[in-house]
Amino acid sequence: PRNDRNQNITANAFFDLTPDFLPGFKYKLNVGYTLVPTQFQSYLGRNTGDLLGTAMVSNSETRSMTVENIFNYNKSWKNHTIGITGLYSAQQTDFFSSTTSASGFINDQLAFNNLSTASTTSASSQGYKSNLLSQMLRANYSYASKYLFTATARRDGYSAFGSNSSKYGLFPSVALGWNISKEKFLENSDVVSNLKLRASYGLSGNQAINPNVTSSTASTVRLPFNGVSTVGVVANVLGNKDLTWESTLGTNVGLDFELFNKKISGTIDGYSTHTKDL
Repeated sequence: PRNDRNQNITANAFFDLTPDFLPGFKYKLNVGYTLVPTQFQSYLGRNTGDLLGTAMVSNSETRSMTVENIFNYNKSWKNHTIGITGLYSAQQTDFFSSTTSASGFINDQLAFNNLSTASTTSASSQGYKSNLLSQMLRANYSYASKYLFTATARRDGYSAFGSNSSKYGLFPSVALGWNISKEKFLENSDVVSNLKLRASYGLSGNQAINPNVTSSTASTVRLPFNGVSTVGVVANVLGNKDLTWESTLGTNVGLDFELFNKKISGTIDGYSTHTKDL
């Protein structure tokens, strides 16, 4: 028999504030919580060719909480429009799992429901907690909806990086856009419905590592000592205390177009990226 269960419990709440005394300003608070418990149970018995019987029971729980503070400010006058967006967010992930394996059952009746009846059992467990802090500031400027400019600075900190490295990384970027179809020479075109040229250049970061790989860890092992089975330890992970953000410098140039009253549309993009600290 086999039992595999997964649940995903998610709760979200938000709060909006748009004060009358500050036109164009908006604040939003987002709070999210996720709980993911899992359960896996299996048993291989005589009918599968396992003459001893082997059972395994595994349980895990992942808890994540995110808090985001976002503010926006927009103002327009004549042909000018500016927009400013700020973000401060915090995320915490807490994970724990345990696994018990057993073999050597006198029959297959109880399957994985009573592991203590096995002649041999083993158990393992693992857990980690990680935190991610992020700050972001973005400024947009538009002139007559023709010429667009965006500048973004993002700063992220991840708790799982090595003790010898900075846990924070700064990732700036800029983007330019030109709505060519809004120029006078294309305003009344029967062919071109929309034509936009854009370009961007910036740095992005990646922190997708297991929180435990920056520290040296050891696992238990049984060894004979004076004729007695004794529990010892052996190194199984050599941590990297210098591990830090992976960063990618990217350039993108693109063209968006719509022709013949949007009957034909498409996008042409060109990319160039370079990744370091891979």
